[in-house]
Amino acid sequence: MRPNGAGGTGSPGTSGNSGSGKPSGSSGTPADPDCEGAACGTESAVASSAFPRLSHRQWAASVRDLLYLDATPDVTSFTSDAPTSTSFDNNGGELSVGTGLATDYETAAEKHAADLVANAARVAKVMPANAPADLDTLGKSFVTTFGERAFRRPLTTAESDSYVALWKQGSTLFPGADAKLAGVQIVVQAMLVSPNFEYRIELGKGKLADGSIDLTDYEIATRLSYMLWDSTPDAALLTAAKAGELHDPAKLATHAKRLLADARAATKVEEFHRQLLELRRYDGLHPAGLPDSIGAAMRTETEKFVHDVIIDQNGSLETLLTASYSFVNKDLAALYGVTGTFGTDFTRAELDPKQRAGLLTQSGFLAYRAGDTAPILRGVFVNEKFLCAELPPPPVFTPPKLTGDTRRERVNSVTGAGTCGAGCHATLINPAGYPLEYFDDSGKWRTQDNGHPVDGTATYPFRAGDQSYDGPIEWSQAVRDSAEAHECYVRHWLEFGLGRPVADGDAPLIARVATASRDSGISVKDMLIQLVQSPNFRSRAVVVQP
Repeated sequence: MRPNGAGGTGSPGTSGNSGSGKPSGSSGTPADPDCEGAACGTESAVASSAFPRLSHRQWAASVRDLLYLDATPDVTSFTSDAPTSTSFDNNGGELSVGTGLATDYETAAEKHAADLVANAARVAKVMPANAPADLDTLGKSFVTTFGERAFRRPLTTAESDSYVALWKQGSTLFPGADAKLAGVQIVVQAMLVSPNFEYRIELGKGKLADGSIDLTDYEIATRLSYMLWDSTPDAALLTAAKAGELHDPAKLATHAKRLLADARAATKVEEFHRQLLELRRYDGLHPAGLPDSIGAAMRTETEKFVHDVIIDQNGSLETLLTASYSFVNKDLAALYGVTGTFGTDFTRAELDPKQRAGLLTQSGFLAYRAGDTAPILRGVFVNEKFLCAELPPPPVFTPPKLTGDTRRERVNSVTGAGTCGAGCHATLINPAGYPLEYFDDSGKWRTQDNGHPVDGTATYPFRAGDQSYDGPIEWSQAVRDSAEAHECYVRHWLEFGLGRPVADGDAPLIARVATASRDSGISVKDMLIQLVQSPNFRSRAVVVQP
């Protein structure tokens, strides 16, 4: 039983609790505790759409790189997409192009094409190397080279002929304009509104022995660039596709490492955690007694921490969950009780290792989930986002009156033994929230609650067995040591990286990479490299319509 607004229905796409009282892991994650790596089965293709649409963020980044813009275009005016069945905004198989978005695409394409031809330096960048002087020959060459970059594959003969014909109409469509620039403008405008640009088309080059679709090297290049950059493949990746290199896992890993060293990969990593942890909601936080700017500072803290761990330090999920440092300005330093001189800039600071351990003890996470239902709100979030536990939907009901001196007592009064909420709450939700009772509504450390000692003890039913702990440090360590946390993190990356829901067929891949993360401590970057080396990445199963 959860009060209205205390959390969602569990990880999107999951069903209810298995009834065992233990988290069953994500959909597609093995429920058998003895199932590890290859023992779970053979990694194989998973059904996904042949026409996943670019998200607004991917569309903007692709235009930026395609047209050599200095900044990513602002697409906040684009028609909003409806929520999808994953935790993220890029489930391409569920994104569509309605009338409103089609108009947005057309308007943006006209603007970007016009802006391009008004800038001689950028025109020079999009023109083919050794551009021929003859206008007709130039048109064919431009259509070929720009078209391959825009569609992320070579154009067919029919497509090339069509765009060359359009090139020749440029002077008619833009009377008085330079013929070359008019051709560039109309071709660019037309390609930006083509489904071949708006969608990541994955028709493949034939079927494999198991009946799955074998993706072309260009489609694999596109998957890789959108997984790690959220943008279109660069010249080196298209060259690798042309050479047929990308069915080789070793060469895929080489290209993945190169992409991960680029700043665009950092942007992708940051956006993944921004959505997973719902960091944008921190901006509106105003805990009592703290500056109005504290919410934005809390968001910046987590963003900088994630960037430092994964990008700068090549760190692992373990570090994200247990590191005792963070990034603070003067306001956050005061909240954490850190001594020293701090200003408006964010500086790395060592926090008290007896109080702070990674993401679950950062101020924004705690302050966003405050009040009498804080243990419930925090517990639901940890279950859903860190452990992928399947929680049943909260019932619609009038919240009963909470009684007791401490917050834990008040929560227990309506969710403890003998209450209607005893099942799910007492087993999964409350044990994930109670160890965080050492933090108040602003995220400050406390040892007393209304004059009584804080009780942060609990026991959680992990698949490997019940684990007891006292307080946030032991709880963060228990999460770190669990198979569930590593499987959950891999699951989220599959969803966000490939822009599709996780399926049962992903179980062997999730198990293998999660095991490497938990037992060998591989970095998040190496985790992503292992994901792109899987056969799942080079093929797709056909979606069977009901």
